[in-house]
Amino acid sequence: MQRWLYRSILLGLMLLVVILIAPHALVTNDGPVHLAFSSLMATMHQPGHPLQERAYSISLRPNPNLAVYFLLDALIRATSPGIAESILQILSIIGPIAACYFALLMINPKNVWLAVFILPLSLNQMFFLGLYNHCISTAAFFLTIGCYLWMIKAPSVRRAVALSGALVLTFLCHASGFIMAFAGIGVMSGTSFVLALLRGRGVRSGLWEQRYLLAAMLGPLPIVFLFLASATKGNSAQYGVSVLSRLKQFGTLNELAVNLERDVYIGEALSVILLVAFAVGAARIIMNRREMAPLVRDQAIATLAAALASGIIMMAFPDNMGGGWTHFRRFEIFPFFGES
Repeated sequence: MQRWLYRSILLGLMLLVVILIAPHALVTNDGPVHLAFSSLMATMHQPGHPLQERAYSISLRPNPNLAVYFLLDALIRATSPGIAESILQILSIIGPIAACYFALLMINPKNVWLAVFILPLSLNQMFFLGLYNHCISTAAFFLTIGCYLWMIKAPSVRRAVALSGALVLTFLCHASGFIMAFAGIGVMSGTSFVLALLRGRGVRSGLWEQRYLLAAMLGPLPIVFLFLASATKGNSAQYGVSVLSRLKQFGTLNELAVNLERDVYIGEALSVILLVAFAVGAARIIMNRREMAPLVRDQAIATLAAALASGIIMMAFPDNMGGGWTHFRRFEIFPFFGES
């Protein structure tokens, strides 16, 4: 009965999103630009568009934006630009909720209701800027974490392939989701490995036990290296936001301050809830660690380590790198994903 209640709440939220966005896409800053690029991909080789074919060429290389452009391309061909953007916006909001539900289900079915916290987190500045690639990458991030949790329950070739495929999908959506997913899985598995060594397990047996995970994580790396080798943008990195400003923005969840006159306190209230809940949960795990089963304790400590690692990455990542922008603002939301 409790599980059906949780599912009903999540389904209600999803239906609300669909009802609000399906009639007409919300106005965003860069949404029209993404639609224009995708429309170009869909029409540039048609006889009626010779100027586009002469003026532009598409170099299909592993790019952490291609997945969303290909999706928009297909949607525009099947429907219209307006409907295509509505569908993409719905996926940008519902996708992270559904994928988080899957990840939480792999941890504890009783806690799937926590996925409701993803809805306000998804309605952030990146969404209203129209950066759909980043929004979709958050859904792929949760999908990857869910596949990892699914795989470690019963490691196999099939589950390793699923995890590796989820990592590739995350990379092709946006680099931010891939970096956080890859680092999170690496920290969780690495922490569990170190804790097992401290209990007396040998290095060789520990590595053999994680052979499927290692293979899954190595799978996407050739595509990543190919992208890095073929990248044409500059490699300069710039830090425009100071450490104190980053801490303040993170602590107040400034990412949710879309309309400063009306919703300035939403991010602050939600950040307090999540940060306090995370601190209480971490304290309970540390205080009761001796009473936990070794496997449960290792997974709990590994999860805490991954959440802290995401905060370190957020603080250390440049604001601009490789021609990109708003990197810190893109990474700001991920530590709260771990804490929720």
